[in-house]
Amino acid sequence: MLDQITIMLVALAWVCVGNVIYFVVRWYLNCKTLGKLVSKNYTSNGCIAVIESVKGTHKDFVHHVTQLINQDHPCFRIIFCLSDIQDPAYEFLVSFFNIDVSSSQTNAYHIKRQALLELDEIGPGLQSIEIVIAGHAKDCSQKVFNQICAYDLLLPEDRLLAWVDADAVLSKTWLRDLVHPIGNKKLAAVTGYRCLAPEGQDWASAFISVINSSILTLLGNPWRNSFWGGSMAMTRQVFDKFQIPESVKHSFSDDTLVSTLLKNNKIPIYFSYAVLPPNTIKYTFREMFSFGRRQYMYARFYYKFHIFIAVILLGGFTLAFLILVAKLFSGPSGFEILLFMGLTSAMAVRGIFRFIFIRYTLKTPEYGFKCLFLETLGTPLIHLLDLFICISAMVGNRVEWAGIAYKIKDPYNVKVL
Repeated sequence: MLDQITIMLVALAWVCVGNVIYFVVRWYLNCKTLGKLVSKNYTSNGCIAVIESVKGTHKDFVHHVTQLINQDHPCFRIIFCLSDIQDPAYEFLVSFFNIDVSSSQTNAYHIKRQALLELDEIGPGLQSIEIVIAGHAKDCSQKVFNQICAYDLLLPEDRLLAWVDADAVLSKTWLRDLVHPIGNKKLAAVTGYRCLAPEGQDWASAFISVINSSILTLLGNPWRNSFWGGSMAMTRQVFDKFQIPESVKHSFSDDTLVSTLLKNNKIPIYFSYAVLPPNTIKYTFREMFSFGRRQYMYARFYYKFHIFIAVILLGGFTLAFLILVAKLFSGPSGFEILLFMGLTSAMAVRGIFRFIFIRYTLKTPEYGFKCLFLETLGTPLIHLLDLFICISAMVGNRVEWAGIAYKIKDPYNVKVL
């Protein structure tokens, strides 16, 4: 029985190799072939409302905002939403856009294109900027609460909606590349995904980066994709049909809940191969554990089947690998040596292929030696750590996000502590 399980494990490992190669080929066809055609003959999908929930600032925030307002899409608006005027992001945005706040008290500011022309560089399609002060959330996450307040500022001419994280690194064509897979479809959505790399080359950040890369190369099929809140978009018809503000108003994670909602109603979520913004991270092991547990908490409440599969696959791989290694030290047969070579060679091929793609093709030099080591030789260790984090998310219902503590009782019952 154990031999049959190990054979299945080896076969699955080589399927994973094929999946990574398939992802890279699809990336090449979409970004190198179709991308050139889009650049030459791009037409607008209509006006896009870009929504960004902000909490605090970071060292690259000014660069992020500069990139965001300089998108080359023919028609877009930006809505910044934050909790209160004490947030450092408020002071930054007020100063950056030269807003006079001394004459009136308001929870929303509207900046027309004419006023934005005073800035050094803005995209030719930027129509306006809105800044909304949402207040503090009580029964949902602060990010969701901010976004719900931003939805009140939507206009009838907003044909698409896009969401972006405040720490996302954006190219000039980010918005155009993001919405392109939707085309002229009425009921459709699209997502990008991040590419993480360790800023300080520490082991904790390398662990998260490699786990993230394994998720990245699983994306592509519309029915397998899920939203990543850092870069996602949908048509206005989808937004209105499923009453997104009402659907997410008591939730902890808008992207996971809406992904589930769309999948249950057979609305495809396309993947934009051109939107893989690089993010450098620097985590301690405690921060790594907290980040990973929060991700699995999403799955526990919004993707129950996914977390069940994760436990089975991670646990099955780890157990089978340890048993196979134990047999090698206790007089292995030729067949068991062959199985071990087949398994380890699959992990090595997949790891090298993915490392080269991320470091050199996606131009992410921070994806360095420690990532290469974990990609090729550290798969069992990664699965064991990943399994431990996954199991920890099954216990308790308290989680922290951006310095705020929440208690999650069920997908629609969230309390701010």
